[in-house]
Amino acid sequence: MFLLLTMNTQSLTEKVYLDTLTIETANEFLDGRLKRFKLEADEEKLELIALDINEILTEAINLFPTQASAVEVNTYIDLDTKLLDKPMLNLGRERLKRYLEAAYGTDISERKVTHTFTMLLPYTTKTGSRERKRIRERDHRNVVLNHTDPYLTIDLSGSDTNPNWDIVLLPEEVHSIRLVRGSDRDFTKTVKETGSRIEFKSTETPWSHYLSFCRFEKPNVSKSDIPTLLNMGLLGEYVNKIRLSKSIPFTINPTRTHVSGFVSYQAYPGEEMLYLFEKIRVPFRLRDLAGARKAIWAGYCVYKNQVKRDTFGMTIYRAEDIIKALSK
Repeated sequence: MFLLLTMNTQSLTEKVYLDTLTIETANEFLDGRLKRFKLEADEEKLELIALDINEILTEAINLFPTQASAVEVNTYIDLDTKLLDKPMLNLGRERLKRYLEAAYGTDISERKVTHTFTMLLPYTTKTGSRERKRIRERDHRNVVLNHTDPYLTIDLSGSDTNPNWDIVLLPEEVHSIRLVRGSDRDFTKTVKETGSRIEFKSTETPWSHYLSFCRFEKPNVSKSDIPTLLNMGLLGEYVNKIRLSKSIPFTINPTRTHVSGFVSYQAYPGEEMLYLFEKIRVPFRLRDLAGARKAIWAGYCVYKNQVKRDTFGMTIYRAEDIIKALSK
């Protein structure tokens, strides 16, 4: 894996491979860089430290998929801090105050607050074709250290499609940044802003988040694409509840008789299942479909299990086993 610039107390010359890190050494690295970030005054060095920390945070989902599922930010916040002439930072500070007041249920009488934010792992993935010059990045970077000013932002919107709802923390308010097993503790609730009110919503599970990282998405299937077949009246229901990955293949064999690969299925919110199908035979009456063929065949495989209780050629994963299966 690519080289990561690190910093000792004297220079910027030390280098280390990312894939040599363990979660313990990664957390030691984060602790050391954060301490240096708080003391550093040189802007170029601040930028390098911020790049180091942000790179560890965004690579953790690749490096430690079964060991860490969250970034834990421990803070000691001074709500009276003013940030004059920096309107965007002041907006983030105002949001921070509103968030804490809503979280504690009343106006905060103590102006200094100890609070822990536990956020799903950030990630950045590239999509598209380099040849066609369509490469773009999908960002879910919800914890980012900024070297200009400097400050830490945490996005509490809970989505990479909704507008960000960033709060701003100053370096002296951040006690630690660590990688943790988020399933063992409470995740920070996400925020939905309606007028002057904010509402808290539960965050998605770590395994649902990992499926999004692996680019599992709902297929684009219209109702007219799904055939109405005898004894398969429920097929459309299952087609509409699956997700296929844009990076992990779900394959059709050359003779169009069997399918293999991963399919995610969510019967109810929060009840995610991951299927691994191996050479599942497709009925003759489904073989000549055009358009959404792959999605319909994937839905048929789930239908076989959910309705017919057939498990032949299928492995089913739930909860943390989903992450283990996809990260092998």
